[in-house]
Amino acid sequence: MSFHYSVVPGFFYQDSPTFDPTKPYDSLSDDFGLLDKTEHGWYNLKLRLKELNEAGSLEGQRVEYKLLWCARHAEGFHNVAEAKYGTKAWDDYWSKLDGDGELVWGPDARLTPLGESQCQRVHDAWTSAIARSHADIPLPQSMYCSPMTRAARTLEITWKGLLVDLGKGGEDAKDGMRPRVKEGIRETVGVHTCDKRRTKTEFAHEFPNFTFDKSFTEMDEMWDKDYRETDGEQQERVRKVLDEIFETDPNTYVGLTTHGGILGNLGRMLGHQPIPLPTAGVVPIIVKAVRVKEEETKERETARERGGICGFLSSCF
Repeated sequence: MSFHYSVVPGFFYQDSPTFDPTKPYDSLSDDFGLLDKTEHGWYNLKLRLKELNEAGSLEGQRVEYKLLWCARHAEGFHNVAEAKYGTKAWDDYWSKLDGDGELVWGPDARLTPLGESQCQRVHDAWTSAIARSHADIPLPQSMYCSPMTRAARTLEITWKGLLVDLGKGGEDAKDGMRPRVKEGIRETVGVHTCDKRRTKTEFAHEFPNFTFDKSFTEMDEMWDKDYRETDGEQQERVRKVLDEIFETDPNTYVGLTTHGGILGNLGRMLGHQPIPLPTAGVVPIIVKAVRVKEEETKERETARERGGICGFLSSCF
């Protein structure tokens, strides 16, 4: 069973016709982009999502809606290095090294001090939103995280004292809040040393509250020093993660802490309009998933190969 995905507009400024991706936009200072600025805006959103899912269940459970809280990791040392040398020199040479004698970015780049402070700002934005909405803002009921240290640390600081270390989740969450590490939402795989992950043992020691899929290996078996993953290959693994979430996770509000490349390809896959997402940026997306049978999936893939389905939107996530 697979799904056909689309964005449900009308809830957030980022997917509205008036959004201009060429202009700076800070969702943290704008209630994450919520369009309903009334006192009960978040409550209204939750009520509408509940109505949509109830209507979807009447269609033989073919239609389901989720709010994805998509977070990009905060600034890492690899981001500083790319800015220092320029993208071309970074891609051609420096990204293949572990550092330059001043900065260390590989393997598995960590957050800079600025990155840590960016995470604290996101934490403060959530704290303010919870208070301002009288706790109506829908917190993630489950969380998925890239296996890269910079993503896990971003999640940890963001939710410290709110969800993660309190052992509880958002509305109706069960069995505590323990983020699940997913290989499928790690940054573009290959060549760049900053995107080679640590061992499972090292990660688990630093982040003991996180859990792993059974298939998660001790060593990084995906990274290759000579081959860098294409956008098409990345979109395929992002789709598999999304399929798994809609197939197995009953929660409506889901958190993803990941990377710019992943969020860009997620946006293209969903048909979301481009969004300039900075480090430590957050974008909420309401996704409609329609279950399709295997034969329908094959027909869609054939149509795409023949150019019968529009290509993914270019994105600056």
